[in-house]
Amino acid sequence: MTLSGLIPPLTILGFLLAAVYGYKCKKPAVAVVLSLIIGGLLLLQTSLMVRSGWQVSLHESLLVALALMQGCYLITALSAKTMWRLSLLTQPVLGLVYGVAWLVPSPTDVFLSFTPLLAAHIGFALIGYGLLTMAAFAAFAVYTREAYLKAHSASGFSTRLPVLEAADKGQFTALGLGAASLAVALVAGAMYQHDISGSWFVLSIKTLFTYITFIAILALLAARRLWGTRGARAAKRIMLTYTLLLVAFLSSKLALIVPQ
Repeated sequence: MTLSGLIPPLTILGFLLAAVYGYKCKKPAVAVVLSLIIGGLLLLQTSLMVRSGWQVSLHESLLVALALMQGCYLITALSAKTMWRLSLLTQPVLGLVYGVAWLVPSPTDVFLSFTPLLAAHIGFALIGYGLLTMAAFAAFAVYTREAYLKAHSASGFSTRLPVLEAADKGQFTALGLGAASLAVALVAGAMYQHDISGSWFVLSIKTLFTYITFIAILALLAARRLWGTRGARAAKRIMLTYTLLLVAFLSSKLALIVPQ
């Protein structure tokens, strides 16, 4: 079996181990090591694909995003004590997305040659998506923890999530870093668009929802700063904002695989 054929089953095994250990985990070092292994395998896969240029496909975008999300998980895990427990949520979901990435068609005739601006736009956009994904996971943890607290009950699932204070801090740390990364991506994207077309802005579903999402993120950060918005109220708004980001990301990719 070739290296390219061996990596996918190893990656699936890594996700399975991380998902199982995410539920059983008591040592953060194990969750971190598993994340590093998965991220390394994903980066190896993407490096084998992008040597000929950036392939405009949902398949490639998902693989690169998943690799970067492992790094974003590690950043979020360091943002507050017990945030490493987020692996209980992240790894099973990201493992499912990895499976989807291998099921969707992967066209081979649509490539973009890398330029510094394009690389910056794609790289910072995917890092931003990754950080905002972690913010959404943390927001779900906040919402779940607070719901159980209000009900004066607990479950095996809820007690394995990050503690409420850590999750609340983590969701806004990831949100702030994601906003900064997305801002760089928007600027680089506008400059790249101007270089190839002479226009700074081209209206599309992806562009529209990306800017709406960015404005919504800034509003959330401002509400936190000015009025101390936190807890489940902030978590619901973060998850709603993340839905807008998903629409922006998937709208441009699904157009490549849906028959016209």
